Amino acid sequence: MPIPRTRAELRDAMTDGHRRLNAELDRVEHAGLSTLSCVDDWTIHDTLAVRTGWAEMTLAWIEAGLRGENPATPAPGYSWQQTPQLNRAIVDRAASCPWHTLRLRLDAAMAALLRLVETLPDAQLLEPHQFAWTRNWAVLRWIAVNTATQHVSLRTMIRHALKNAGER
Repeated sequence: MPIPRTRAELRDAMTDGHRRLNAELDRVEHAGLSTLSCVDDWTIHDTLAVRTGWAEMTLAWIEAGLRGENPATPAPGYSWQQTPQLNRAIVDRAASCPWHTLRLRLDAAMAALLRLVETLPDAQLLEPHQFAWTRNWAVLRWIAVNTATQHVSLRTMIRHALKNAGER
């Protein structure tokens, strides 16, 4: 999936990607397969937790930037080279989080990010170096890679897991 370049492209990619992901998540829920192995040693639930966590972190980074703060990215105590450990920590924290709650959290993060996509000034959304944490990427790119792109990959993983489990 190419990275969107405009506000409209990002909004459309996020909306379409989330709608399609929700359709796959509905299939998983109706089949009772959230604990089905998805990728490596993660279940579909675990993988949804990671995708939800990254959407929430992206939202928190933007909100901190808007307050004039420079948040620790990707998360306090983790460097970018430690994303596997961060993802494992997200999975561990979400182990007891009900499926429905994870979905509500993802929906809430997506709604908040979509509001930001619609309301951020063009410079803050489309140009790099707008906040200290964005470095050489525009906020648009950070949002895209942690929402729309992640939704496409999770849908692919889910479809593969369901196919391997004999679900059509």
